[in-house]
Amino acid sequence: MSSENKSLLTKGIGGIGAALLVLNGLIGAGIFALPAKMAAELGAFSPYIFLIFGALMLAIVWCFGQLAALYQETGGPVVYAQKGFGDAAAFQTGFIYYLARATAIAANMHVLLLYAGYVWPELNAGIGKSFAIIALTTALIVVNIVGLKAAMRSLDTISVLKLLPFVALIAVGYWQLDFSTALVRSSETVVPAFDTISAGALLTLYAFIGFETVVVTSGETSSPKKTIPRALMLTVSGIAIFYFCVQWLYWHTVGPAKPDSAPLIALANMIFGETGALIMTLTAVVSVAGNLLANM
Repeated sequence: MSSENKSLLTKGIGGIGAALLVLNGLIGAGIFALPAKMAAELGAFSPYIFLIFGALMLAIVWCFGQLAALYQETGGPVVYAQKGFGDAAAFQTGFIYYLARATAIAANMHVLLLYAGYVWPELNAGIGKSFAIIALTTALIVVNIVGLKAAMRSLDTISVLKLLPFVALIAVGYWQLDFSTALVRSSETVVPAFDTISAGALLTLYAFIGFETVVVTSGETSSPKKTIPRALMLTVSGIAIFYFCVQWLYWHTVGPAKPDSAPLIALANMIFGETGALIMTLTAVVSVAGNLLANM
């Protein structure tokens, strides 16, 4: 990118904005499906796998942070590939990354409408679904065309709306939990066989993919040399703890039984009743919307 083009980019992403890009890149649809799968695969050990592999992921995250500090240009992985391996590698990286983002948006759009369909069934039927996809995609495009500040303000709002129900779920869930029984069960946790851990690791890897979104917009980030590495390390560490808290609560509340609905909706139903299940359904819609906006 020429210096003339670089000057056209608005430095509108600060420290909080960078952290929210990481957060929304990581917390999308996965957290609403993972708890039951992790519980089935790893049982009582499932919460700890998030801490273990979260710590391992930090090694990769740290590398991205150092690259972002060294190359403060828009493009992220494309720029890093070009600097290290040349134009051909950069083109392949960019093309594959574009396909990954496009398919992720398509998949998450489907998941968003799937959750919204619990409240508005017509969104998952025939022409209603087509109109909903067109409307959502148009809204995401318009927000980004209007400008960076509008996109970041939208991301701020969505992030608050998606985090508050989780905070309430964790706080009330832990308050209701019988800790004496839970701690006894935790002390009896057995480390699974290596092949079982490997299966759980693949699921965990999915939960931590998406942090790289923030390095793509380095050219639009204020003081990227400091902002991006800090946002990456702190946010990924915090989300690993968040995943642990959610999984620990899920295991000691729901257990290994397969829920009738999405795992976190079932958990919210047990803690808050039908109103809680409805709020968590809407939270899933907002959460996926945040992931879509960060991707776009």
